[in-house]
Amino acid sequence: MEIYLILLALYMMTGIAMLEWSWIQMKVFREVNEDRDSQYPPYRRLDVRNWQKWKFYFGAMTLLPIRLLLCTIILIILFLFIKLITIGHSFSDGKPLSGCRKPIIKFAYQSASTLVVFITGTRTGKIIKNDYSYEAYLGPNYKSDPQPNHMPTFVCNHTSWMDVMMLIIHYAPAFAAKKSLRKVPVFGVLCQYLGCIFISRGATEDQRNRIIDQIEERQQAIEYLGQYPPLCIFPEGGTTNGRYIVNLKKGAFIADRCVQPVVLDYQYDMFSPAWDITPLLPLVFLQFSLIISSTCNLIELPPFQPNEYLYTKHADKGKEKWEIFAWAVRAAMADAANMMVSDQPLREKMKYEEVLGFRTPAKKEATEAQPLLQQQRQEQA
Repeated sequence: MEIYLILLALYMMTGIAMLEWSWIQMKVFREVNEDRDSQYPPYRRLDVRNWQKWKFYFGAMTLLPIRLLLCTIILIILFLFIKLITIGHSFSDGKPLSGCRKPIIKFAYQSASTLVVFITGTRTGKIIKNDYSYEAYLGPNYKSDPQPNHMPTFVCNHTSWMDVMMLIIHYAPAFAAKKSLRKVPVFGVLCQYLGCIFISRGATEDQRNRIIDQIEERQQAIEYLGQYPPLCIFPEGGTTNGRYIVNLKKGAFIADRCVQPVVLDYQYDMFSPAWDITPLLPLVFLQFSLIISSTCNLIELPPFQPNEYLYTKHADKGKEKWEIFAWAVRAAMADAANMMVSDQPLREKMKYEEVLGFRTPAKKEATEAQPLLQQQRQEQA
């Protein structure tokens, strides 16, 4: 009997220690500085004034460790199951899955995502099919434009680390993921077997063009042949606090193909699951310490098929077609979800991280020296 009491005490002390560590890590956010934080409206933490530490303690002692353990076990089981079911199929050549394995894998990913979301204390809320009118962007006759047989691309705002699982539950799409994820144990394989495209951040111009070509090829394969699951892109390129949509990057729009706008709207009382500017691990620990942390509603807009009316009527919204296309989609998403738009680029988020002490400032001297070094190498060559 004593051993069980000791284990129970250790379990509860572990949860409390994780909470205390997270609370310390979040100190810079709890000490709100309006002069500082108001400069970064899409990325600042919006819920910290509502935090009450005592409300986290019960969940930290009872739920936090077991939730982490269960989520880890589910991901490992999914990993092993996917490895087993795909024996004999090579993903290195980019060929899509076919036959009965395709729906089985889809079911496995959706089941695992549903369990993980449930364990985190997040509720999947309403699916709101918003019959939003695009007449202001596409003209009065836009509904007569032909639609693709298979929707090639979903575009979605990016708020939380749970966004991927929420979208898997509803659509089971592939994603345009960071290339660095490919090397992460378990996660890399799960992304690859889901059919993800891996994108390098900070790539050269040639590399970015190849990425865009890769996205276009995938969109064509989905739209005309339905070989792959739909591709989901977070065109903002990073996360916000869930109340703003920042400028959209061109990857989803450069091919001038139909997209399906989707908005994830997290509703919460005290603690937001937004992975805005906070470090991930303390954010997860605090979220796991609440019995019910938030509810995620999904707002689905109609397919958006760009046309010449859009590019002619709104030519002032961008120098290139994709810029006009992205502007219209962002405006429609924000209007339909009652969100705000911001033109503050992601580099300002990085600057904010430097101000908060979570990112090492780039060495100005090294940056300024690069052009000189390149010139010297060219002269030597």
